Parts: sequence; C-alpha cells; structure tokens
Amino acid sequence: MNIKKKSPVIFLRKVLSSLILGAFLVFLVSGCGGSSEKIIPQSAAQLSPDELKKHQEIFTEWNKALTSDLKQFDTVWSEWKKTFDGMANGQISRHEAYSNFKNISVQMNSLSTKFFKIKPPSNLSKEDQKLLEEATSNFSNMASARQSAAEKMMKMIDENDYKPSRTNEVVDIIKGSEGNMIRGVASIVGVQKNLHLVDSQK
Repeated sequence: MNIKKKSPVIFLRKVLSSLILGAFLVFLVSGCGGSSEKIIPQSAAQLSPDELKKHQEIFTEWNKALTSDLKQFDTVWSEWKKTFDGMANGQISRHEAYSNFKNISVQMNSLSTKFFKIKPPSNLSKEDQKLLEEATSNFSNMASARQSAAEKMMKMIDENDYKPSRTNEVVDIIKGSEGNMIRGVASIVGVQKNLHLVDSQK
C-alpha cells in the first residue's frame, strides 16, 4: 500500500525540503563559507605569527575528521529525503520505507556517538577549545534528534497512522535539530575567525 495521498506525509515532505541541507553545513564548516553571526573577538591577536600558523595547522587537521563525519551525515540525510520522496510519490513500499528508516536510525545513532567523542586539540586556546566542544555537542544532538525522528517514522509506518499530530512531532524534532546545526556551524566559524582562516568582516 502506498501513501501517496496521505496529506500529512506530503506536508512533511514539503517542510523537509525547506530545511538547511547537510551539504550546506559541510560547505560552511570546511571553511568555504562565511557567517553573518557576530562572533567573539579574535584570540589570535595574542599569538605570534609562528604560533598562529601552528594553531591554524592543528585546527585544519582536526577539522578534516569532523568534515568527514559531516559528509557522512549529509549522505544519510539525503537517504532520508529520498525515502520521503518515495513515500509521497508512492514509488516505494511501506516495507522498504520502514527498512530505510531503520537503517537511517542506526547510522544517525553511530554519528551522534562519533561527534560526541571528537575532542578539541588540547594545544589550542581554552576559548577555541570551548567553541569546538560546543560544536561537536550540537552536531551530536543534531544526529540524535534525526535518529529519534526516524524511529517515530518507523512507528507511523508500522501502525499505518499518518495523522497530522504525529507528523507534526517529526517536523518539530527535525526543526529543532536544525537549530543544533546552525549553532554548531557558528561555533566552528568562530574558531576559523579567531585563527584568521576566514574574513571576520563577512
């Protein structure tokens, strides 16, 4: 049985399409984008040129591992959206959708743990370490929330119950996790600005 005419699912699909994509998050964190947020003053002003260069190298190397995990998150989130599209269009069965969300739940749980275990380099300033801890904590919570939303979708599919109150729960969880995403990105960009890796005037 497909759910093409289940209006709450169509609504949820539209909401998801309006959220920030994982690829945009990776774009910002990898240092290719800027931020309009007013971030903290630059602690790098207190470093010598050699110390600044060393801190930049340390952060850049650390950020490679984080960016790799964020790309994985992007891949899993793309599978989420693909599954919703398939449900809304009646192109995949309930069994396939359930299996997809189960796999998404497992992967999001794994990512949440990986983000949580990423520790900031101890030889960066305390200020920058705190920002990186805030970033990985937010990314961990982001993945955990998406896991929770996937599990709610599994239950909805299993019970064939797509009433608006249940789809709204999923919308609220995902929108909340977008806040984690934005805060995580802001913390990373804050460190990039502190280390003069992005233009602080952007």
